[in-house]
Amino acid sequence: MMEINFISYMNLATYAMAYLEATGGSIGVVSSTAGVHPLNAAQAYSASKHAIQGFFHSIRLDLRMQKSNISISIVQLGPIRTESVLKHFHYFPFITYTVSSDPADAAYNIVRATSLRIRECGYPFLVTNAFEFSYMLFPSIVEEALVWLPSYTHT
Repeated sequence: MMEINFISYMNLATYAMAYLEATGGSIGVVSSTAGVHPLNAAQAYSASKHAIQGFFHSIRLDLRMQKSNISISIVQLGPIRTESVLKHFHYFPFITYTVSSDPADAAYNIVRATSLRIRECGYPFLVTNAFEFSYMLFPSIVEEALVWLPSYTHT
């Protein structure tokens, strides 16, 4: 999990730095709300996404200190209507059809955020930001609610 969700991101960004600096390029980082908040039965996935967040926030500070023109956009995805999400949450149609978003819309928003050099954003906006705000104010209540969701292991 760490090799795909973290090490590969770190290696690509490190190898591309000189080119990105020369061209004023941007790095688009695809993360997850699991990189900011807990997700039941997905410790390795959550850890890999936390690692991405920490690495790229730190790189952004280093680039700012160097007065670099490279931008880093971190997009934290919430539930996206993929085959695995539909399969896993089939008992919860509210999640699969109301809360989750279309994969093409998610891809568009990742590209949009990166091209506009948006520092950090969540998509779908309402879901990710409501979750983040709720967790910040009422962490115990949100964690209790998460316990009731079915375990979702990312592979």
